[in-house]
Amino acid sequence: MGEVNNAVETEEKRVPYTVEIDETVPFKTDAEIKILTSNELCKLANELFRAIFADYEGCYFEMSKNGPATITAVFNHGKHEEGRHYAVDMASSSKDAGNDVIQRARAFDRLAKEGDRYHITEDGKDIFKKFLSPRFVERNGKVNWGLIVSDYVERTNAFYGTAQQYTKIEGIDPRQLCFAIFGKEENGERLDYAVDVRGSVSSYNTYGLVSPNYALHIVRAHEEHLKETYEKLGFGAAGSGIIR
Repeated sequence: MGEVNNAVETEEKRVPYTVEIDETVPFKTDAEIKILTSNELCKLANELFRAIFADYEGCYFEMSKNGPATITAVFNHGKHEEGRHYAVDMASSSKDAGNDVIQRARAFDRLAKEGDRYHITEDGKDIFKKFLSPRFVERNGKVNWGLIVSDYVERTNAFYGTAQQYTKIEGIDPRQLCFAIFGKEENGERLDYAVDVRGSVSSYNTYGLVSPNYALHIVRAHEEHLKETYEKLGFGAAGSGIIR
């Protein structure tokens, strides 16, 4: 009789096919991203405007239902000193009335109608016109300051109801602030910014109350890089749709 082979044949295992990449493609970024809270951006704005105007008090970040977010600057009504610049003043004492008889008459007339309300000065207009969101500037470049300059009352003691009166200027564009704070050029190339609100974060004010605070993504890119990006995305260029 023949011998029985009890050996079990083993199945040869397959070696997985792998590839190793020796040289990778450089990851060239089109932009830089900085993450800030709206409170941090406001503090940077405070440093900027406090160095310009003696009556600058502070600012706050505002979300809008009808447009992009803006920042509102607040000014106090302290006594004016010679040799310093102020953003707001009363109509009767404002230097923007000039020496013209008609202008002075109008200033006093405005004071009689509106009382001790403060208005933006010519110095204030010169500076803040450059920071306003485009939706607050008319096509001819003029600004209706009466719509964005108004009284602001801060409750300094919620229990006793005491309040402090200020004047506020609304409509400041966070993007324009970025140009002034972080720079307009780098290595001879012009920069551009985009400010994106990503959500709210918890914050508490001096009185222990919840104060609005938002997470911001600030994107900075060179204008030339932006042009290249737009071309990649097909803006202003016709293509066949086939990538070869």
